[in-house]
Amino acid sequence: MLDAESSVSVIIGAYALLVIREIATMKGKRKMERVEVQSSNVKAISFHEGTLEVEFKNGGVYRYQDVPGEVFERMKSATSVGRFFNSEIRGQYTSEKIA
Repeated sequence: MLDAESSVSVIIGAYALLVIREIATMKGKRKMERVEVQSSNVKAISFHEGTLEVEFKNGGVYRYQDVPGEVFERMKSATSVGRFFNSEIRGQYTSEKIA
């Protein structure tokens, strides 16, 4: 059996763990900030932990999974975002339409 001080330490430790887990969950659910890009077809792109979202000027938004961060960085700085999307993203990663 634990003494009172040890019991309090165990309770505080368990509470801290719950708080840390909740913060991690909240971060995972946060909305990605979109970066507007210069393109005739793509309006904005966003990236968080391997997930790339592409918002098209026609209103469609697609999410692409397991995209490396360096691919997102290259897309942001591409001379032609649309051409980069067509050659490096479309058909290369699992995708779903979200809007």
